[in-house]
Amino acid sequence: MEESEYSKLAIEAVKRDQPQAQNLWVPYVFKDDFYGGTLVIVRFQSDDGRDMQNNVFFDRDDRPGVYYRTEDLAKALSGRKSISPVSRFLQDTGITGFIAVLITLTIIYLVINDPAAKVPDIMANALGVILGFYFGTKVKK
Repeated sequence: MEESEYSKLAIEAVKRDQPQAQNLWVPYVFKDDFYGGTLVIVRFQSDDGRDMQNNVFFDRDDRPGVYYRTEDLAKALSGRKSISPVSRFLQDTGITGFIAVLITLTIIYLVINDPAAKVPDIMANALGVILGFYFGTKVKK
């Protein structure tokens, strides 16, 4: 989901929980694996004019949870662990991306090891097909 979609859903969630809230806006979206989800900060004015903030956390299944206090959010996330960089890479790119990186590193190794040698055609073709498939699947229809 895009940041704008998270922002819109977070504002809707805060409106449901705090119908008196006015002038809602989103200053921050922490989308890069914030404890396995996305955190959206929603600022607003209460009915008595005070500036307020709610934290909206979207779990892996993109369900929003509204936390009035940062301490409540910290308690809810205290048992979670952040995803390792390798796991995040595999989630983002999948096996196709992993194979493309592996073939690319192999070609780099071959070129560095023996610059005069020709890269095997099968490896160059495989890299081209895999990269074409990978980026072809990322194009929005």
